[in-house]
Amino acid sequence: MLLILIFLILLSYSLLTKSNKKVIRNILLLSGEYILLSFLLWRAFNRALLNPPALLYSPINNPQNMVMCIIAALVILGLLQLYIIISNRGYIIRSTYFNKPQWVTFIFLILFIFTGSLAYTSSYWTMHDMGNVRFDQIVYIMSQPLRGTDPLKIREFIAKPLISAFCFTNIGVMIIYFFATHQLKFRTPNSVDKP
Repeated sequence: MLLILIFLILLSYSLLTKSNKKVIRNILLLSGEYILLSFLLWRAFNRALLNPPALLYSPINNPQNMVMCIIAALVILGLLQLYIIISNRGYIIRSTYFNKPQWVTFIFLILFIFTGSLAYTSSYWTMHDMGNVRFDQIVYIMSQPLRGTDPLKIREFIAKPLISAFCFTNIGVMIIYFFATHQLKFRTPNSVDKP
């Protein structure tokens, strides 16, 4: 995963230097997107998420993880290339930037989306992992200390609902931010309106 991430950073740097001034921020954003997409693919195909050798490099005994990381990198690079082509043709224009009150509102929106996503993914995981659990049982379990809890259940919670909530939040925030700061034009920029 780390080797493919370095390769993704180098390729995205070569693509972004021609068209974008804030290269470092965009490369960090793309790297985060790559890591989340890789984890989402690993989770979808029941691969070990908390496997340190698979996170740092792709050994011979984890070829499926390596293939999923390559697919995630190709998806991110394809979306980046598509964005650059469409923005260079004038179909997407950066129209506004957030001011401080808008950033505060946006941060509260991120927290709201994350909380809702975590509640949904946690309840889905609980219902499918532990069977038919009533709400009062969930409240009782949540009020108890974590001492004595099986560490595998904590890892499973991190690997399944928490990472899924991060992915859902990331997708929602990226879509909302894009449509809040960009304007779409469906006609060619060189066309002249006839009177």
